[in-house]
Amino acid sequence: MFTSAHILMGNSNRGEEEGCWTKGALPWRARLLRCAYRRLFGLGYIFYLPKYVLRLRRRGPWRDGFVHRLGWVPRSAGERRTEGGRLIWIHAVSVGEAAAATALIARWAERHPDRQFLLSTTTNTGRKVALERLDEAVPVVYFPADAPSFVRRALSRIQPDMLCLFESELWPTWIEECHLRGIPVCTVNGRMSPSAWKGYWKNRDFFSWNLNMLTLVIGQGEDYGARMMQLGVAAEKVRLAGSMKFDSAVVPDRADMAFAKACYRAAGFRDATIVLAASTHEGEELMLVQLVRRLQRDFPELRLVLVPRHIERVPKLLDQLLDEKQSWLLRSGLKLQREQEGPEAAAASTSSSERSSDRARKGRASIPVLIVDTTGELGRLSSVVDIVVVGKSFLAHGGQNPLEGAAAGRPVVVGPHMENFTDIVEFLLQRKAIVQVSGGQELEKTIRGLLDNPRMRQLLGQRARDAVKAGCGAMERTIDWLEEVLSAPVGR
Repeated sequence: MFTSAHILMGNSNRGEEEGCWTKGALPWRARLLRCAYRRLFGLGYIFYLPKYVLRLRRRGPWRDGFVHRLGWVPRSAGERRTEGGRLIWIHAVSVGEAAAATALIARWAERHPDRQFLLSTTTNTGRKVALERLDEAVPVVYFPADAPSFVRRALSRIQPDMLCLFESELWPTWIEECHLRGIPVCTVNGRMSPSAWKGYWKNRDFFSWNLNMLTLVIGQGEDYGARMMQLGVAAEKVRLAGSMKFDSAVVPDRADMAFAKACYRAAGFRDATIVLAASTHEGEELMLVQLVRRLQRDFPELRLVLVPRHIERVPKLLDQLLDEKQSWLLRSGLKLQREQEGPEAAAASTSSSERSSDRARKGRASIPVLIVDTTGELGRLSSVVDIVVVGKSFLAHGGQNPLEGAAAGRPVVVGPHMENFTDIVEFLLQRKAIVQVSGGQELEKTIRGLLDNPRMRQLLGQRARDAVKAGCGAMERTIDWLEEVLSAPVGR
């Protein structure tokens, strides 16, 4: 085990010690890369801002995201620390990382009540999850972009005692600026995809210099540790904890299951056999719609639930389904009402959903699919389905987290492209707690087999739940190691 541009950018000159060409033994190619990155990133980001703001506005409130990304994070976030308390800034990109980060904060605060925390995210969906799960005492901001003036502005306003970067977030300017201020920077739950590794290795002269500024590298598996050491990170800085996603996987409770049943009754899926496709990407939805249509000839009670990874894709998806003459219902259009037999139950779907389905039925009647156009409900909606299929693993590369379905005790099927979750998938495969298929044809065959064999579905689900329990422990190890860093003499 491996132990105005000027107004926005500010003054980028910090003296000769920060010059692009005064980095001692740094090779000339690495110096050139560093210079180009630091000089051009902020300028490029300014040109990108209009597009970024438009995207934020489509997804909801945008003003906080705009100013935070330029480094104007609220000073109050850094002023909340108690006398002698230490402030830890934790950064997580989106929904999955934010869920793990909130679980880490909750456990860390339980063990060390004197610690204060600040959580940043990149996406508004990640921020929404964080706000829902965290106490008001923990500020949630958007992560400032990796331009020198933005980073300096944010660090001056917050003055954290430690920065923890979740998973694949390795931002050179943040790492360097924290290092210059004596702020420890640690990676948490680290992973590195094969494609990312190629980029780091191609520019290893620069990254070897930059990544050695990290105080501690805590990764999920041996591949990550080996790659970081190949990039020049000292072996004594590397720790392998396993995946924190096991610890943060939420086991659904009775209220979660009642909510899911209410949604499915509202959709007309009462007593149906349900396949849920989680975090799907472009093209996968149509593949699954066509696959389920074929299976419905033999299994007429079969229903499909689609949960797109990016809900802003839903309008385009609806147009594609219309071309396929496929009817649909939207989760946001389901009206849930209380019934005597449970906390929540379905009464009807709203007229907007009905109109959407009617529009599709003009071409040809079909059994509707349910499209989840809301965020933060995947875990609950997975809790009572019969089969979970993980998206971004068939027609896109990288995969998505398979543990939400596994924690719910559901049989989980993934495609061939799970590169971002290699360690988790291998762990589950070793315990026969997941099924991995080579593509669409094998997926159809596998689902058919599971539909024919309820006992196998139950066995797979139980193995999956047991595997999630067995995979826990990374969070406790991570807190132990991070506390060692905080307890070390502060050289600021």
